[in-house]
Amino acid sequence: MSKKSWKQEYYAMPARKVEEFNALQHSLQKWIGLTQENLAKHGIKNPPIAVDSKTCALCHHYINIPDDCFECPLAQSRNGTPCDSATDDEDKSPYIAYKREGVPEEMIIALQKAIVYLENKKGGK
Repeated sequence: MSKKSWKQEYYAMPARKVEEFNALQHSLQKWIGLTQENLAKHGIKNPPIAVDSKTCALCHHYINIPDDCFECPLAQSRNGTPCDSATDDEDKSPYIAYKREGVPEEMIIALQKAIVYLENKKGGK
């Protein structure tokens, strides 16, 4: 196992090549790969990619103007709050939790909620 095997499993395609309809799933897969368990499974301690807007398929599709994330399904599912800003119910945002503490689980939960939000929105619920 190696950085290469991690990329094959969790980041097989660069964010800029991901179709918009697959952006949420691509992002979720990347974040699942950032858990300590999944890094260790591949024999690495740190992600083999930068964890920023350049490796985020959602950012690729939804950031049109710097700091304008409001069309992003993740932001929409968080009542218009981007992943790098805390909601009234949070001490820190999911992205900042990762950047400061190396905790990807909060982003994983947020992305899973965004997927449900989008499915409900498409279903007219």
